Amino acid sequence: MALSIIKDLKKRYYAICKEYVFYFSQKHEYVFSYWVAGEKGGIACFIDQYFFSTENIIFDVNTNQPKNQIFEWMDYCVERELPGLSYQEYIANLKKNNIPESDGK
Repeated sequence: MALSIIKDLKKRYYAICKEYVFYFSQKHEYVFSYWVAGEKGGIACFIDQYFFSTENIIFDVNTNQPKNQIFEWMDYCVERELPGLSYQEYIANLKKNNIPESDGK
């Protein structure tokens, strides 16, 4: 694959990630702080406190999750020490009214 094609793909990917982060910030009314390690399209930091993968940001936007639900998920996981509870699992469990209280440790 030609280097110019790869360069163009990266440029478009970064632009799309930037648009998702902008929309996400507007939706939730939280300020985007930075990309972790300067890696655009990786982990985004908001208000110097919350860290979300681009995958979770895109999921939140594309599935029109309620305002601030992703932040509630992160707080829930941190408070209960549930590092393995994905955002998608959290939403599925919310719908079933069956959210775990701990990771069993």
